[in-house]
Amino acid sequence: MTTEDVQIHNIELILQPVEHVTWDRYTKDGNQWTIYGWVERDDAYKDFIVVEFTFYPDDGFGYSFTTSSAKHSEYFHTALDMDGEHSPCIRAEDTFKHLKTVKLS
Repeated sequence: MTTEDVQIHNIELILQPVEHVTWDRYTKDGNQWTIYGWVERDDAYKDFIVVEFTFYPDDGFGYSFTTSSAKHSEYFHTALDMDGEHSPCIRAEDTFKHLKTVKLS
């Protein structure tokens, strides 16, 4: 197996059990992979999830995620076996008054 094959295998092991996501695209810059997925909602919108993987020279790796899904954010934190405390997703329109934001009714 090549180094890239091992990285792909490890990414799949982490992401495969995560429910509610249709994985769509990725970017790769050296040993940094960023995977993008979509989360269905009950309205006309979709939420996103982004998982970033960094592979180290000693064959170890780390990863983190962010999502726009308030509904599934805590689930993703648990399903991805993240360390530390969960940080909830907060709507931009509630904080940033001088930016163009999505406003849901």
